[in-house]
Amino acid sequence: MAEILPDLVCAWPQHMDYPLWRQQLRNNRDKFNKVIVIFTNMNVNDNYRHFLTQAMYEDNVMMMPNDIVTGEEDWRNVAMRKALKYVESDWIWFTEQDFFFKDGFWDTVKEQMKKVGYIRAMVGDRMHPCCVFIKRFILQQTSMNFGVIRDVSDHFSVLQKDLERVEHFDIPNDLWTHLGGLSQNMFLLMNGESNFYMPNEFDKYILDCLEVSVPLHPNFKSLLESYIRIE
Repeated sequence: MAEILPDLVCAWPQHMDYPLWRQQLRNNRDKFNKVIVIFTNMNVNDNYRHFLTQAMYEDNVMMMPNDIVTGEEDWRNVAMRKALKYVESDWIWFTEQDFFFKDGFWDTVKEQMKKVGYIRAMVGDRMHPCCVFIKRFILQQTSMNFGVIRDVSDHFSVLQKDLERVEHFDIPNDLWTHLGGLSQNMFLLMNGESNFYMPNEFDKYILDCLEVSVPLHPNFKSLLESYIRIE
């Protein structure tokens, strides 16, 4: 039986880079069929799209800007729906750049793919969009709504509700790490602020980013090094 290779789907703020995640992808590229990245525009001046397109060229990543998001639309819902137009695999992995897997993660996921229709990482009682594996035909039976319910719940909450009767598997917490608040921490750093969320974990993340072998943008490297100097 052929190995199941999911298509990886993620949204990527174009003003941000995630070197450690890019290193994880490069080290594990053979675990995926397509890798589909949708660049989102958060109206921040920095733009790493050109650099990332070059830096990830050898990783065979499909990268494209998000469609125009109107005032009533949710940026993530628009991005995920665009990405799904290019999906080909029977399984899809929705993930984020603050999600890192550990030894045993893939063995567990592959085993569960034979048994259930979707596999997820739970943060509290939330099916977190940092890690959701789902069969494409099951996803197509949902509302395919990845947005928030304003003032009620976060991204993917509608999808979680749609899937509540589908047999699933929750990945044990000791098989993965989710660096909550990473993008916000990086945004604070870019703006000279320092009230970071989970500061000890953020310290380690910065140091690990400076050790990667994938290319680093000079400006981004300087930003990371400025944090080390402050420390």
